[in-house]
Amino acid sequence: FSIERDDKKAFLWYKSAAEGGDVAAQSKMIYLYTTGRGCEKSYEHAVKWAQKAAEKSDPYAMLCLGYCYEIGRCVEKDVKKAAELYEAVLKTPESKWHSQARESLARVQKLIGTNTKAESHDDIAKAFVKAFIDGNVESLSRLMFDWELHKESVKRELQILGDKYKSKKIGKSK
Repeated sequence: FSIERDDKKAFLWYKSAAEGGDVAAQSKMIYLYTTGRGCEKSYEHAVKWAQKAAEKSDPYAMLCLGYCYEIGRCVEKDVKKAAELYEAVLKTPESKWHSQARESLARVQKLIGTNTKAESHDDIAKAFVKAFIDGNVESLSRLMFDWELHKESVKRELQILGDKYKSKKIGKSK
């Protein structure tokens, strides 16, 4: 005997289980709504289910929700929140999502690095030195606007960096 595939019925069964709190079904709802399988395609509904499943530490849901925050799909764009979600995926035991989370985390960390909004003079100084070392012209040019305000902190950070370099260089020559 064979069972005919019925995406609409499957969707209804998954939805019922998801509404009952089943995290695997909530996670499946993300896929169903993003693909339109058995239902009308809806990123808004997919994000709703991703939020519910992510609250229960579902790695697929956290990965999907992180991406939504990264690009601003159906939520306000927030790359720091995306990074937090990607980091949370890496803390789960379900390793099949780890490589994608690592790639996504690396991607948003680059975004965070080019959009430095440091709070203190010291944070800005560290960001300036990092941008200089990395050759990040965009960050450097943004930070240069505030040079007069932060130059003493930058000088201090550069001195610390120089001291670290000298100690490593001296240590290697022995």
